[in-house]
Amino acid sequence: MKTSTAPTASDDRPLSEVAKRLIRPAGIVSTAWPSVRDTCSRLGLGFDRWQDGAGRLILAKGADGLYATDTVVISIPRQVGKTYLIGAIIFALCIAKPGTTVLWTAHRVKTSNETYSSLKALARLPKMAAHVLATPGGNDKAIVFRNGSRILFGAREHGFGRGFAKVSIVVFDEAQILTENAVDDMVPSTATVENALVIYIGTPPQKTDPSEHFTSMRREAIEAGDGASETLYIEIGAPDGADPSDVAGYHLFNPSFPRRTSLRAINRMRKNLGPESFLLEGMGIWPGDGPSVMPEWEERAVPGGVPSTRRLVLGVATAADGSRGSIAAAVRTSLGVQVGVVDRRPGTGWLVDEVKRIQREQRAVVTVRAKGAISDLVDDLVDAGVTVDELSEEAYLDACAETRRMVREGGLVHAGHPALTRAVRAARWQKVGQRGRFSAAAGTDISMLEAAVVAASNIEADYDLLGSAY
Repeated sequence: MKTSTAPTASDDRPLSEVAKRLIRPAGIVSTAWPSVRDTCSRLGLGFDRWQDGAGRLILAKGADGLYATDTVVISIPRQVGKTYLIGAIIFALCIAKPGTTVLWTAHRVKTSNETYSSLKALARLPKMAAHVLATPGGNDKAIVFRNGSRILFGAREHGFGRGFAKVSIVVFDEAQILTENAVDDMVPSTATVENALVIYIGTPPQKTDPSEHFTSMRREAIEAGDGASETLYIEIGAPDGADPSDVAGYHLFNPSFPRRTSLRAINRMRKNLGPESFLLEGMGIWPGDGPSVMPEWEERAVPGGVPSTRRLVLGVATAADGSRGSIAAAVRTSLGVQVGVVDRRPGTGWLVDEVKRIQREQRAVVTVRAKGAISDLVDDLVDAGVTVDELSEEAYLDACAETRRMVREGGLVHAGHPALTRAVRAARWQKVGQRGRFSAAAGTDISMLEAAVVAASNIEADYDLLGSAY
């Protein structure tokens, strides 16, 4: 577990220290945060240092004067203060720009009502109340400002969000329970607003949650890296392998502990959620973010890619949902078996032609897992003239175990490519009888690791084929 000093009465850590992952949008030249923060200060609202940093990034601007990010994705545990932070920003923006329309939507009615109650209490603060015209409840919950701005609240499970136009800000609360249809219904409402914001706020999803959209945005932000896209991604959560009973580490996933979120409140949440849900919703730990299945992996990195003068054994795999295709390669060098990344792209439509090209030019041996997601493309590969070795499930179990052994003992090295390292970090070991294999948690893709495993498994066959010339 990550070590840290215990929190003081005032947690003064910056966002860069609070966030487990922080991926900033490209092209930041300024931010609207100082004026928003000043407005909040006049209204009696203050911020912790990490919240100040988050506000600065959420409202960052590019050279054109528009928001540098049109999509904000925040993964954050319960009871950290996200409603206060986002609510305060929105209140200030509504006051500063008359006629601003905000949709704040949660999946469940209960969550929507709780958020409305929290922000209605904010609206009733003495200095804020002067700007608020009404806070109607019932079926049409809203906070209506005297200048024509309004915040509308509703639950997606009841169809809230359809049919609106000229919406400046959309907040998807409980974003871990969010279907593509709901996004398609609501995001177009911002199309006619020049400087709109879409904000997704959620916790790591349960296995049964329809979380594809949220997990996909997280994955794409992480894969793109800092400053490489228009998405702002903030993830607050406990370190990998954190102990849920270690009170000294609670401030690492909840920067409001113990000043505003008490130990009693966290213990109550832990008791009511249960062990597994507390890791997700209480501690912010994403599935697949636990202890590494191959802790020696990063020690096995060597400079350079897979030697191009060697004949390649290719491993080909796809994500379970078909969202990504991965090609890895393995060769034998003086250091042992070396694996590396050849290609990785969205979708799978490109795979057949690319594998065919590489096999033709490199005389590569192509290997796939017979029962992997790639199996749907094997016929297409064969029809295209690609010779494919299919690894049986028994052989794949052996290959997974052998990969772990070689990494542990130093017989397998790699070039340190981020895509392969991310797959290794996301992988978990799934028991299969007395044996096991690498598996992917919900919302993760380890196809690049699968591709590397099947490539490495076929090294001996290729070595025998080439003999001393290898």
